[in-house]
Amino acid sequence: FYHELTRQVVYESLSADRKKLWHRRVGQALEVLYADRLDRWAGELARHFEQAQVWEKAAKYTMRAGMRAHQMYAWSEALALFTKALQLFGRLEQERALDRPLKQMKLALLSYYTDLFPTIYDITSALSELRAVLAQMIALAGELGEAAQVCGAYQRRAWLELAGDGMPLGKLCSERWRSVSKSQIRQ
Repeated sequence: FYHELTRQVVYESLSADRKKLWHRRVGQALEVLYADRLDRWAGELARHFEQAQVWEKAAKYTMRAGMRAHQMYAWSEALALFTKALQLFGRLEQERALDRPLKQMKLALLSYYTDLFPTIYDITSALSELRAVLAQMIALAGELGEAAQVCGAYQRRAWLELAGDGMPLGKLCSERWRSVSKSQIRQ
């Protein structure tokens, strides 16, 4: 459209179902057109698939956009995108159970999120949120049998508690981390 106002009027005249259909089609076309550089277009793809309510692709591309922002040292943008991706996973989980590949993707997302979050915000003001995310990470990693991820989550939780003046809980998490590590070494 040559004029933004014309575009807005046409867009607003479409039904909700028609908008979803067009956003899905645009997302699919972008996937084909830019197949060799999807990371560069991840934000745009995420937006279209979110508008189309294709939650799996919306979460995947939002996560990829967050990873790209992280690589470019845009910490706040990366954190916002990772937070949005977690919300999109929540929408997806309302529709259906996650299969193993999606659970692994969510576990990777939780890992990126917990690595990034303390670099931006004061940990003490975000302790409860980080504890909840780490609890999800521990449970999901345990369900998937990913011992290294379980260890990493307990390690992060120990550091979090020690940084937040939770010495007893920090020690307990540290002991769990070592226990899981030792059990993996024996196997």
